[in-house]
Amino acid sequence: MIISKQDEAYFKEAEIIAKKYVVDVVWEFDVLRLPNGQYAAFWQDGYQLGLGVAIALGDYEKANFAHLGTLDSTAVYVKNELEKAKSRDPINMESYSINLNGVVANALRDTNRM
Repeated sequence: MIISKQDEAYFKEAEIIAKKYVVDVVWEFDVLRLPNGQYAAFWQDGYQLGLGVAIALGDYEKANFAHLGTLDSTAVYVKNELEKAKSRDPINMESYSINLNGVVANALRDTNRM
């Protein structure tokens, strides 16, 4: 995808706004707490695709979240995706884990899924 310098600047500004909602980072996901109270798992590569604009504008259907729901459901989704990735590529995924002091880990502990 070829984008203009103006669009690139717009995407970057939107990314800065979207990242204000990040409450945890797990592997390739930013976990966001959105202004509407929902939580989302967002692939970090989405920022380069301009999807941060949809987050910044509050257009969550166009944000292409990997998951959108409650904190508990988002935490479980991220954990399951991390486990799937580790099973496919255990050597390269060995260093990825859930931050034990993070929002996702706390939600998993609260639901006895850690």
